[in-house]
Formats: sequence, structure tokens, C-alpha cells
Amino acid sequence: MKNLKNILDSGKTALGIFAACSGTAPVELAAGCGYDFVILDGEHGQADERGIFEQIARLEKYRTAALVRIPAFRHEYVKRMLDYGADGILCPMIESAAQAEEFSRSLRYPPAGTRGMTGIFRASDYNNDFDGYFRSSGDVFAAVQIESVKAVENVEAIAAVPGIDMLFIGHSDLSADYGCYKDFADPRIIAAGKRIIAAAGANGKAVGIVLRNNMDLRAYAEKGVKFICLGTDLGIMQQALREKLQTYRNNCI
Repeated sequence: MKNLKNILDSGKTALGIFAACSGTAPVELAAGCGYDFVILDGEHGQADERGIFEQIARLEKYRTAALVRIPAFRHEYVKRMLDYGADGILCPMIESAAQAEEFSRSLRYPPAGTRGMTGIFRASDYNNDFDGYFRSSGDVFAAVQIESVKAVENVEAIAAVPGIDMLFIGHSDLSADYGCYKDFADPRIIAAGKRIIAAAGANGKAVGIVLRNNMDLRAYAEKGVKFICLGTDLGIMQQALREKLQTYRNNCI
């Protein structure tokens, strides 16, 4: 899957963003700037299914991996995003090994999985190279979000599920479930993070996060977190717009 798995397998840190916008320009800008991945956000983002299709297509010519966060685990979401050409799927709210296993199998064709078979779809170049796509389809990147107390309690079993490549720590939802929303320094959140990282490491899985305010990228990277979102396209634009405006107000008016 492009070079994302190679980056993570080599021990390097993969850096990317969430794409919350519905347009194609932000994802192309991120790819042109050299980000390793873009997560096209179908859970909280503004893009509809057609918009995500267009974003995946625009990323095809870049080394940047096109991952899709689906709204929730449903087989039809997984199948359609993969048929569009997504390099991987990020599934929210996985709380058990059984859920993780069903999700993992939904990404793969039989006999390894339950993904439906067809030929005429974008990822296979509309059946011009289905054989090549079929041979490489097992390399799709499978990531699950750990973002509830229940998920943390089951994280060792989730991490042991074959075919899952990454555990993504959903700090916001996790802190809300622990009753300390956005207090990422709360001892329970710190302990949960350590447990998730340990479970992933014991099973050869990567760990991902969104870098929040007051989070030290270097500190997380040193703990073994090698998949790091630096924010959302909307958040990055908002910060840049504020800084530009403030600079001119302070210095030019």
C-alpha cells in the first residue's frame, strides 16, 4: 500500500492529517507537501461519499496514502471505499476482538475474508487490471480506533487479531468516556495510553494518535507511536488564517 507500511515497518514515523473538508484541493496540497497519509474523514468530516471518491482519485498519483475513516463499521462502507481505491480503512469504536476480527475479514476477499467480488470498479482500473489488484488487495491497511473504556479493557485481545495493522488512540472520545473530557493529563488517560501502546507492541501492531494541544510529538514517538496526525485540514487553515490576520493587525495597523 504505497509506502505507508514500509515507513512503519522500518521504525520511522509516518506523519499525516485528517481531511475534514469536502474539496479535493486540501488533500492534493497535503500530498504535494509530502505528507505520508491523509485520512479522509467519513465520520466527522464534511465530504459525502462522492466527495471521498474524488479525493481518493486525486491522491492516486502521489505517494501519500489515502485512508478513509468510515462513519461506523458496516460491510457496505468498507466495500465501497475499497472499490473506490482507498489504501486503507480506519474503523471507529471497535470495542472487542470479535468486532475487530469481523472488520479485518471485511477488508479481504474469500477465503481469507468476506469482501464481495466484482470487476468493474475504480480500484481495479475498471477491470483492466483486476488480477493485479486482487493479488495486492491483501495489503490494505486496517486500523481500529480504541476510544472507550470497554475497548481499553479488551485491548490485548483486539491487538492480537490477525490482519489489524494499527490501533488508533481516540483521545477525545476516550477522555469523555472516562469522565475527563480533553484532560489528556488525567492519570486514567495516561494509563490507558500506556496499556494500548504495550498491547500493540506485544503483537507487532502500529499505534496512531492525533496530536492535540500540549501533546509532545517527540515524547509520543519515543513511546512507540509512529503514526501521527498533525491535525485536520480545517484546523490547520484556521490556525494559519488567525496567525496571518494577527500578524498584520499587530504590525501594520
